[in-house]
Amino acid sequence: PQIIRQRYGERVRLLRFSRRTDPGTARNAAIAQAQGDLLLFTDADCIVPPDWAARMVQAHREQDCRIVGGSVVNGNPESLISWAGYLKEFSEYLPDARPGFVHSLPTCNISYRREVFQEYGGYQGDYYPQEDYLFHWRLIKGGERIYFDPTIQVHHFHRATLRSYLRHSHRFGVVTSQVLKITDLPGHWFARRPWLAPLFIPFLPFIKFTRTTLRTWRVNPALIRQRPLVLPLLFVGLLSWEIGFIQGVYTRRVGVGREAWGVKRET
Repeated sequence: PQIIRQRYGERVRLLRFSRRTDPGTARNAAIAQAQGDLLLFTDADCIVPPDWAARMVQAHREQDCRIVGGSVVNGNPESLISWAGYLKEFSEYLPDARPGFVHSLPTCNISYRREVFQEYGGYQGDYYPQEDYLFHWRLIKGGERIYFDPTIQVHHFHRATLRSYLRHSHRFGVVTSQVLKITDLPGHWFARRPWLAPLFIPFLPFIKFTRTTLRTWRVNPALIRQRPLVLPLLFVGLLSWEIGFIQGVYTRRVGVGREAWGVKRET
């Protein structure tokens, strides 16, 4: 906080929470305080280039939509585990991917017109880390369009230990099945039918592994060719995701969101 205050002064308003909270709840608090017409989001584990905001503004001028986001670059490429996490989460948003309209984008690199939140509300923090996926489903159902511009990039630092990678993958699996239960997103059919799930769930890691590998290979085969050992790590992560998914299917509700109590604002 001291560094931010010294460097930016009153140009930046810093919100501090009295306890640790989830990203969705934190973003909602920031949205309530923001004054601009265009709201840009990144994450604490990301680094944005100097022209990041300018590129977002330009994309909004050029595209007929109210939501614009960009691609993700692996911020710690020295770690093979980080590559596995990178491909597992962001293979659809590689810098070499084609621009166009998509159904969702990660909130580590996205921007919205303010009125989007006025019309649709905010993120549901208890669905972390899929609160953005759920929110964007609501936007698409409401007729919104989300534009992906791969030239707008952020560097995202991923988990570099096997334990943290597997725990995060497990959490993704739990919440993914919870989101599917309340939406019509692909996979909702068996997420809502626990008695049939055992017939399909065992195949999910293989399906996701194949899709992720082929998607990455089509866009940038060097990412796999230069580090083939990332593939077994990717599959292990998907197995952990599957375990979490099963847990979510057979659990009525798994929420980890925290209410934004005790938010303090600093200038």
